[in-house]
Amino acid sequence: MANRALLVGINAYKDSPLRGCLNDIMDLRDLLTSRYGFAASDIRVLVDAEATTANIRQQLGGWLVRGATPDRMLFHFSGHGTQMPGRDGSVHDVICPVDFDFTEEHALSDVDFSAIFSAIPAGAQFNWISDSCHSGDLARALGKPQAIPRYLPPPPEIAAEIEHLLKHGGTKRSLNGPIERLKGVLIAGCRSNETSADAIFDERSNGALSYYLLRELAASDGESKDIDTVVRNVQRALTESGYEQHPQVRGLLERRQRPFMAALSCAKVVGEPEPIEAPHEGTNRAVFSREGDGQLWDDSFEEVGHPDVVARGDEGWSKVQWVKNDEESTEYRHIAKSPHKGATFDFSPDHLELLISVNAFEPVRDRGKIIFALRGAELVAANGASGDDKFRQVGRPTLRLRETRPNHQHFLCVIGVYDTALRLLSGYIASTVPCRQAVYNYANGGAASNMLPTGCYRLIVGTHNGRLGCLTENEDFTVLRTTKDYVYDTKDTWENTFPGDNLHPAFANSSAQFSSWGCQTVRGNCPKGTDNFSGEYKEFRHELGLLKPGTGDYGLKFSYVMLTGLEAAMAHNSPDRARTELVRLRHGSCGDRVRALQQKLGLSVDGIFAAKLKKALAEHQRKELGWADGIYGPEMDALLKFDIFAASPVAVASAAPVTALASADRGLATAVNVATAATKSSLPWRTLILIAVMLIGVGILMLSPAVRSAALKVFGA
Repeated sequence: MANRALLVGINAYKDSPLRGCLNDIMDLRDLLTSRYGFAASDIRVLVDAEATTANIRQQLGGWLVRGATPDRMLFHFSGHGTQMPGRDGSVHDVICPVDFDFTEEHALSDVDFSAIFSAIPAGAQFNWISDSCHSGDLARALGKPQAIPRYLPPPPEIAAEIEHLLKHGGTKRSLNGPIERLKGVLIAGCRSNETSADAIFDERSNGALSYYLLRELAASDGESKDIDTVVRNVQRALTESGYEQHPQVRGLLERRQRPFMAALSCAKVVGEPEPIEAPHEGTNRAVFSREGDGQLWDDSFEEVGHPDVVARGDEGWSKVQWVKNDEESTEYRHIAKSPHKGATFDFSPDHLELLISVNAFEPVRDRGKIIFALRGAELVAANGASGDDKFRQVGRPTLRLRETRPNHQHFLCVIGVYDTALRLLSGYIASTVPCRQAVYNYANGGAASNMLPTGCYRLIVGTHNGRLGCLTENEDFTVLRTTKDYVYDTKDTWENTFPGDNLHPAFANSSAQFSSWGCQTVRGNCPKGTDNFSGEYKEFRHELGLLKPGTGDYGLKFSYVMLTGLEAAMAHNSPDRARTELVRLRHGSCGDRVRALQQKLGLSVDGIFAAKLKKALAEHQRKELGWADGIYGPEMDALLKFDIFAASPVAVASAAPVTALASADRGLATAVNVATAATKSSLPWRTLILIAVMLIGVGILMLSPAVRSAALKVFGA
């Protein structure tokens, strides 16, 4: 069995020395050789002056992960950590080499580790122990008077830059990302807002994490305990000893449920990660296939479980629920008082256009197709209709729907295609939320999962986890995460990130009818490495016009408009009231009100509601109100006293007619252009007038009712 371990410990920081880091790595070296079968030649140690940025990089990239195929690999770091602003506008967690000076040249961040660890051989058992911390309040007690925090606070000018970035929607990049993408396990000393202790045990200095972790692993049954159990026992020991830090374990559940440093010879070997950038065939464009939440879970996550297992589930999966009170839901709080809950109704293109208008969305219409989704809606088979209408309704002037609430187990959403030229809708059985297993595992330290909020997003045809021709994320999103419990609500955390929330076949999962960490899913399947789609997802792609095999449609862009079934029911039952009561700003909104909101929150002003504005709004809501839904409407305007909606009429019908025409439909503009060209010809003037009136009339008839009314006012009709 081949082994390699790189152990780094630094006490000799120039201005903030530590005491226990060298003891940590010497103790770990002894444990590896005495209990885990490592030879002395399998282990390399860097201490104090040796642990420069260049040396750590070289030993990690040039020795630990390259030139061999070890079964077991370990990287341990004991020393200071901190945060730094990056050139990419994000705030990065970093570890501090001995020559660290708050420059990117002398720091090791998540970006560095992602690049270095990408060379780890598939199938190797890789563990990373980080006995340091990257943020936290140094004024709070570590639980022991003699304890020293393993954290270097940034100097004032860098701290101010970090605060500015986070306040204005900058992304926080932790060390969790590299480990989750590489199918390893990271054991960290504390939570993101805590500090790890450098303390004294039996008159000898150690890191608190290292001391209790090695004590647990050295116990008689230490080699047989799985990593999750080991870390739970370490947490218990820390708490009983008065330490106020909570060790974190991140990585795949399969790996965490194996003993520490156990070889993976009995485990399923997974392939190499997909390339970050893949060129399109026949074009010089490139699609960036950035890995996101749960993207590299084992393939078994996308396999159908036995029906009994799906119904019964893991003991903990039943704890994953949709929030019971609409007032506590990020998606329903702003419409919690609606009387249309549970309604059955017909949903038409006019209703969809109304919802697009009141949210100030400007979806891409160039290809004549818009992808839409209704979270919390079911397709209904009308009397005398085919039973298949519960699964798909294709090319209809209206869809028959029932308003409901989603959950994390069943298909309780609709995803479809709006044909803007024919004004027809196609809807398919779908889900827009993560499955139970993803929510449960993340709350228990597993791979990250999220819920994508309603809004108007950009998608691009690309590859999802080896499936050719799926719809993939084409911008940063701000998503909702729950780590404190198993329910998404207004008290949860908003993160501006790139979660990889693609739109792909639902596959299946032992915990649910769909496989998702936050992706949007339509019922169907596709073998990995192919474009052999099946089920409703295949029909969905056909209606969208994705007909070329393989990568032939790569790079095509679509808008994805997602709202709730309740908003759709309100648009159907009370369209006139909906024009005032459903006016909102959220991801994808555009215009003067968005500019005003950006100004109020101190952001750069471009009039586009994107991920950074979502994050800034949610943080301001939490600060002022104690909760956040990330949606801005007249009620929120009054609560925050921004007076954005008071400055102009709320009703959509009162919007400037010319603006409405320009953004809502290109049909009229085309008609006007043709009529104008005709007037420059040599035809008689009466004929010219007749042509112009006829063409403009056709253009007006193509508009939605609200915009048609505004257009008629423009032309004096």
